Amino acid sequence: MDLEAVKVLLESQERTFRSALELVVEQWKERIWLVEGKMTDLTKSLEFSQAEILDLKNNEKVLQKLNKEKQVAVEELQSRVAELNHRLNYQEDYTRRNNLRISGLKEQPVGETWEQTAVNVSKMLEDKLQLPSVNLERAHRVGPAAAAASSHPRAVVFRFKNFSDREAAIRNARRVSSETTGDRRVSGDSTGCQQRVLRDRKKT
Repeated sequence: MDLEAVKVLLESQERTFRSALELVVEQWKERIWLVEGKMTDLTKSLEFSQAEILDLKNNEKVLQKLNKEKQVAVEELQSRVAELNHRLNYQEDYTRRNNLRISGLKEQPVGETWEQTAVNVSKMLEDKLQLPSVNLERAHRVGPAAAAASSHPRAVVFRFKNFSDREAAIRNARRVSSETTGDRRVSGDSTGCQQRVLRDRKKT
């Protein structure tokens, strides 16, 4: 093969190689563009996610602050309610300061009026506690009238006109024996809250 033929063959092979190389380069360029596009999308998505995370963190801080403020407000309200309950119980106990309660006082089976109840209380105070001249403001049974038919009469709450008479009744009730009063028991007419406090004190 002469030199000219070799030169032509080499030029042909060079063109073929160049075309193949250009094709490969173009394919790689396309792939690089695709990868760059995906990287751009991922970067934008990451930036968006980071912005969302930052917003969520800020919202979390705001919610935590609001939660603390609400907790403080709830604690203040609970403290206020407790204070009001204490005042209410105190006021209710004060309105009952002239009251006493008797359990076990015989009750008429049907239709006992409050006047009859007051007479029975006055008689018990005179006969059992040696208090003949006390003045009662009122006296009434506690609970529904249906309970009167049972073997356990309803308790009686009665109010003295004078606090000194109430105190005298308590003192005399503590002095006399159970044989004198029988099943009758005289106690203060305090609220349910105060009764729980007194029971707790007895336990300790």
